[in-house]
Amino acid sequence: MRKRRSVTIGSKIIGDGFPTFIVAEAGVNHNGDIELAKKLIVEAKQAGADAVKFQGFSAHLLCDLELTETKNVEAITGGTKSSYEMYKRLELSNDDIEELKERAQKEGILFFLSVFDEERADFLNSIDIPCFKISSGDLTHLPLIKHVARSKRPIIISTGMGTLEEVKKAVYAIEKEGNRTIIILHCTADYPPKDEEINLSVIKTMQEAFPYPIGYSDHSLGIVIPIAASAFGAVIIEKHFTLSHDLEGPDHKMSLDPTELRQLISGVRLIEQARGSSVKEPTNAEENLAFSGRRGIKAARRIQKGKVLEAADVKIVKPASGIQPADRENIIGKKVTKDIKRNEPIEWEMVE
Repeated sequence: MRKRRSVTIGSKIIGDGFPTFIVAEAGVNHNGDIELAKKLIVEAKQAGADAVKFQGFSAHLLCDLELTETKNVEAITGGTKSSYEMYKRLELSNDDIEELKERAQKEGILFFLSVFDEERADFLNSIDIPCFKISSGDLTHLPLIKHVARSKRPIIISTGMGTLEEVKKAVYAIEKEGNRTIIILHCTADYPPKDEEINLSVIKTMQEAFPYPIGYSDHSLGIVIPIAASAFGAVIIEKHFTLSHDLEGPDHKMSLDPTELRQLISGVRLIEQARGSSVKEPTNAEENLAFSGRRGIKAARRIQKGKVLEAADVKIVKPASGIQPADRENIIGKKVTKDIKRNEPIEWEMVE
């Protein structure tokens, strides 16, 4: 596996050998309510997340006014199927973003946003946002990616709906602007994806393909898949987060509530410990167990000095005193140099 560089966001170092970076994706789960957004920040911090992320789009720059979707749009718009109306009601103003950034700083949690247009990117850059997120839908939006890359700030890029070749093109576009602080997230963009289409093995593929930290942006239900992604080596986990599954909105049902977010983070931290070292060698505890847990060659019966050892003269039993089992064939046929009691360990100095 190729060596990958780490990326620093705020006070956090993201990469192999560092704690998994957990992003509570608040997204649009504030429902357009700034106070609800603040509560999401507080709960994300209390749950143990490293960062909380929102979506920084401007509706008129994001979609055609006549675009329609079926992704729970009516719950937000009050009955229409206009995506523009939904996005407009979920839009955060620049003032909102500054207010949320201040609240996040007060709570001591990193705060950033997915960026969808150059105007909002410039504003976020002006308020010293610690990094940018490019959503899966904009993986092929190279003009936006290049514009964001020129900030020289870290870029987290999701790759849902993309091919490896499209990911390479996006990464190259960032590198061409002189920016190599890149984090790449495997993602399956469907909400929620079928289990067989999650393809966590792609994490390994990306680890081989890129010299950057590789993570996972999860759209599955529950916490099992993102915890498994950590076991696959994802160094950043992004998961949708809500205060309640019962709130109206497009993403609440497939998001984690505060209790579930805590469970996710606890599971990921456990996996970090369990991943441990890639070197296959006995642990300290195993070394202490080796004597009682392994076997050695003992006398199966009383053996007199001068006897030539036969297979029936020896047995292989615990503990690991005496000659090791792998050498049994090397002592059969050898002459015993002293009397050996039954059950006594047979040592090399006892045979010739």
